[in-house]
Amino acid sequence: MIYNDIKGKIKNIKAEARSKLELSVSASTRKTKILLDAKEMSFSYTASSDDNLFTKLNFNLFRGNKIGLIGDNGVGKTTIIKLIEGELSPTEGSVKRADDLKVKVFHQDRKDIPLDKTPFELLGEGTDQVALPDGRTQHVHSYFKQFLFNLEEINRPISTFSGGERNRLQLALNLREDADVWIFDEPTNDLDLESLAILEKALFDFKGSLILISHDRAFLKHVTNRVFLLSKSGMEIFEGGYDQIESYLDVVALEKELEKEMAKEKALTQKTAPKVVVAQTTAPNYELTKKIQEKEDLVEKVSSLIQELGLHQSTKESAEKITQLSQKLGKLEEELLELYEEN
Repeated sequence: MIYNDIKGKIKNIKAEARSKLELSVSASTRKTKILLDAKEMSFSYTASSDDNLFTKLNFNLFRGNKIGLIGDNGVGKTTIIKLIEGELSPTEGSVKRADDLKVKVFHQDRKDIPLDKTPFELLGEGTDQVALPDGRTQHVHSYFKQFLFNLEEINRPISTFSGGERNRLQLALNLREDADVWIFDEPTNDLDLESLAILEKALFDFKGSLILISHDRAFLKHVTNRVFLLSKSGMEIFEGGYDQIESYLDVVALEKELEKEMAKEKALTQKTAPKVVVAQTTAPNYELTKKIQEKEDLVEKVSSLIQELGLHQSTKESAEKITQLSQKLGKLEEELLELYEEN
């Protein structure tokens, strides 16, 4: 279970995860260092601010940043992308972009691929050369083969390609584009290991800025140098990349598991029928013993989590969580005492 050896899993949690590390900013042709700056940004798909998808987000994008944008489904990651590229406008706050900022979005639904064309027509745009982002050109045949296609497939209608093949074509199409910011939304879907390796190297070598939405931990770790964690409560920024956030995510997962277990415990308590008084027997009460053991385990888990958070706390948020957990711990101990007395 996720709680086993809890101290071994929580190594460098919230405070350490927020520690500042020196960023390596790659050179690019754009001289502007700050490409985008979002301040107090809120967004709602309705007219009511009570329905805000997120509220007062503050973040920026520097030249050379490779950002992993992560969070649970439904918290607004795709909406953030639309706000960055200018497809949507914030309902409150602002998004300031560098002049003539060029953003290229890789859509996971492959909507950029015309199915009535062939790869030759798509990649070469009617010529036998592909224009690359660095100004060079490459023959469309050799460029096509880089993405693990056989040359005889270059004149096949794209409508006959499989989902994985279309995803590789989408990669080939996007990676030839010049942009200040590349945005990839779940690009690893349907890709095999060889295709993943091609994409990973391309993104690692890219000299511009990158925003990557992905659930692939290894991919995020190898490619990104900053991480934005989006949740219903806001956005947390990790300046040291995915290495910093791994242990933080372990803590978040532990807290979620703890909340689920306590909710389950509460539900069971509420459903328990009033006890019927029966004659005392000398037989052991196995059910009560089991309840005591489960309650003791839960008390130990909460105590361990409070201790670990306390060792590293440095923010108001972590202090508030410790307070909440301490209150829960007090109630659990009272319930445990009642079980002892019942036994």
